[in-house]
Order: sequence, then C-alpha cells, then structure tokens
Amino acid sequence: MIKRIAAVILVLCCVLGTACAESVYPDGIYRGFYYDGGIEQIAIQFEMKDGLFASIVYRGVKYKDGDYMIEDASDAQKATLAQYEQLAAHLIGKGVEAIDDLYNPYEIVEDVDAVTTATMQSSKLISALWDGLNRHPFKLLN
Repeated sequence: MIKRIAAVILVLCCVLGTACAESVYPDGIYRGFYYDGGIEQIAIQFEMKDGLFASIVYRGVKYKDGDYMIEDASDAQKATLAQYEQLAAHLIGKGVEAIDDLYNPYEIVEDVDAVTTATMQSSKLISALWDGLNRHPFKLLN
C-alpha cells in the first residue's frame, strides 16, 4: 500500500513538474503598467511570440517632472527615454528569463550618467513587464 502511494506521488510530481516547466506565455499582445503614488509612470505594450519578446512599445513614460514622450521634452527626459528604449531593445528575441538582465542596466544601457540614473528606471520597466505578463494577453494572436 505504501509503495502504491509513493508511486502515485512520484507520478504526480513528475506530471506537475513537467506541466510547470513547459508553461509558456501564449502568443499575444500584452499591456503592463508601473504606478507609484497613484500616478502611471510606465505604460508598455509588448508582443510575445513563441515564448519570446517580439516587440516592446512604450505607451507612456512619465515622472514628477512631466511626460518624457512629448515633443518638447527636456534633454534629460529624452536621455531617460532613450535608456528605456535600450532596455526594451535588449529583450527583443529573448524569453521571459531575460527580464532578470534588466537588474544590471549598466551592462545594457549606453551613456549612463548621474542625471538619468538607469538603475531606478530599469526597476520600473521590470515591474511593468511582470504586470503585463501577470495580466495575461490583452489580445491573443492566431
């Protein structure tokens, strides 16, 4: 009797382990957000295809000093937006595990300086990406 129970437990562990290991985010368009103090600071839309990031587009980048995506943004705001874009570009063609790369933005972003502080910026993008993945696809692709 104990051997049967142990065998059933072993089979269940293998099946559940395999199911968890094989879980892939469905092909689709995802939307994620990062809020702080009730203010939306990052809004992104990204496409997952075959378990890889196919595209990432910023729908909004804001902070206390304004909207970084408007035409008359300051030079510092434009530099920060460029860093966000470099972080997103790093993920294209990679799987979800590559999000962890963003914890080391100095290895990804060019021209990091004290004004734009890429470390703070990368954590906001990380949160927005996980938010989108946790929300599941906004739209499924065929």
